[in-house]
Amino acid sequence: MNLKELYEKSKSVSVIENANGGVTLIISRKSRFIRKDAEKLLEKLHKSDIALENITIKFNAPLCSKAKCFLESNKISISD
Repeated sequence: MNLKELYEKSKSVSVIENANGGVTLIISRKSRFIRKDAEKLLEKLHKSDIALENITIKFNAPLCSKAKCFLESNKISISD
């Protein structure tokens, strides 16, 4: 499944496809992004057909340190 299809109705997540075949997710929200949110995000990303190494996430919200470690341990890049 394509990530754009997964997040087409989401107001807080934008999907941008990169030229090198990777994908950047931009997550915009007011509340902090915690470990529980990271686990839900990872479940959705496993449903997609894109390898986790090719996914970069940019947050426009505070990011919990445990969530950051969890995502990085699953080979997802975090952009500032």
